[in-house]
Formats: sequence, structure tokens, C-alpha cells
Amino acid sequence: VNMSKPRFFTAAVLLPLLCAASCSSGGTEYDPNTAAGVHSQSKADVMVGQAERSLRIGDLKAAERQIAGIAKDLGANLAQNPAAQKIMARTLIASGRFQECETLLDAVQEINPEDPEVYMIRGTLEEARGRWQSARVAYATAAEKNPELSSPVLFMANTYMAVGEPESAAAMLEREYAMRPGRFD
Repeated sequence: VNMSKPRFFTAAVLLPLLCAASCSSGGTEYDPNTAAGVHSQSKADVMVGQAERSLRIGDLKAAERQIAGIAKDLGANLAQNPAAQKIMARTLIASGRFQECETLLDAVQEINPEDPEVYMIRGTLEEARGRWQSARVAYATAAEKNPELSSPVLFMANTYMAVGEPESAAAMLEREYAMRPGRFD
């Protein structure tokens, strides 16, 4: 059962009303442009969630349709929606559209260079290209950006395993565990 249309209808009806109610209670006027912006952002958030679910279950065609819809709906505002950009990057990787993904990630990193998830996605891109050393560098950067994350370390270990270096993977994991044992709890 496709419930997306009823949700969009509900959002289209309720969000302007909620915005009007909150604006009128504060003594300011209802602004339909603000309500439209809230609706557009909420719709984009729903579409991002749908694209993420599609990728998780392996429905690449649905994810591609959803990111095309996100790009169309957000237009120039896409740069202000990091979640949409990240799901687009992951979908581009899954689609084998590596150059497009790299261009998108370059733009995202320029805007938000401290986001470890962007470096994780870049690592995934480099792995998909078979560039194990570049993937390792991206994962190491993600780990530097957020030392509490265990996933960058585990993904780095995976790159060693992929090139047939299990001893290097084990040594790196042991070193990381000795330095930050709480990271792997």
C-alpha cells in the first residue's frame, strides 16, 4: 500500500494551518510563503526517508526516482539540505555513477567540511572504485572528525581485508581498541 500521497495531502493541509495557528498566537500574520517553505522542506524530508528505505531494501530504481523528485522539488535549495545530498550521493554510488557522486561530495564537503558522514560516503565511493588507499584516508578523516564513531575504524579494517592484509586489519583494530576501548562498546 502506497501511503505517500495521503501523507503529502495531510502535510499540505495541516502544515499551513499549524503555521497559521502558531503565527496568530504570537501576534504576527500568517505568511503563505513560509507555510509553503515548511511544506516543501517536510515533503523533501519524507522523500529522503523513502529513498533511504528504498536503498536499504535494494530497490535502486525507486531510490533513483525519489532522488530525482527531491532534486526537482528542492531545486536551488538542495545545497541547504545535507540529508538529501547524502542520500543522493549514496544512490549515485549504488547506481555506479561515480563521477556525479564525486562532484556532489566535493560540493557538500565545501559547505560542511566537519561532517564525518560525508567522509564515510566518500570512503564508500572510493571502495566502489577499488581505490582502497583513498577509502582508508576518507575513513580515517571521518574518525578524526568524530573520534567516538566506531564505523570508520571498522570500514578501514575492511579495506585492509579487501586487499588481502588481515594482519594489518587486526593490528589497526587492536591499536584503536587500546587507544579508545569505549568506542567499540
